[in-house]
Amino acid sequence: MTIYQPRAPIYVPNTVRKEYDVSSPRYRIRTVSQLTGVPAATLRAWERRYGFPEPHRTSSSYRLYSERDVSSIKLLKSLCEQGISPSEAVRSIKAREAELEGLNDSSQSNRETQDLSR
Repeated sequence: MTIYQPRAPIYVPNTVRKEYDVSSPRYRIRTVSQLTGVPAATLRAWERRYGFPEPHRTSSSYRLYSERDVSSIKLLKSLCEQGISPSEAVRSIKAREAELEGLNDSSQSNRETQDLSR
């Protein structure tokens, strides 16, 4: 009995990482539209009018959205469905993100302080 062995090496894409980064750009606008239920034209309008979300751009100007962007878009859609205006919802989301970033920065500096004291 012969066991099949492939002649060419198996391709493993570079997207396989040991650590998963939710802020790394991954999805194009069509995919984000399908994931969130928000039309691509609406995503472009929100970006143009409110500066939100701020997708990464490729060298050929394609928009690439991260997991964090997708979850923020879902939250924005949910807030709009509850009757909050998009501009107010964007302000709320940006404030929440700034607060979380501030908490992350302070916890990082606390860890660094603890490491220096050891």
